[in-house]
Amino acid sequence: VGFEVDTASTGLQTLYKLSKKPYDLVILDVNLPDMLGDEVAEKIRETSEDTNIIMITGYSRLKESLEKNDLDIKQILMKPIPPEELVELTKKTLKKEQ
Repeated sequence: VGFEVDTASTGLQTLYKLSKKPYDLVILDVNLPDMLGDEVAEKIRETSEDTNIIMITGYSRLKESLEKNDLDIKQILMKPIPPEELVELTKKTLKKEQ
């Protein structure tokens, strides 16, 4: 749909890639193999206030706690997420930054 996309399987891979180049948006699952998504979001915020973060979770309890934090997460989505909904949300998030 016209976005340049990069992927990472772990939190450490995500942070490594972010250290090499800036990203406009990170779509981050709460449960990663090596760390929790909110830990990754916190580390992203330490180095970049400009990177938009969208969190994805399958646990409503976690969604509620993420909504209360101060990490400036743009959106918290519940799984499953229809691909077209994710594309629209991505477009809206990135459009606001222009």
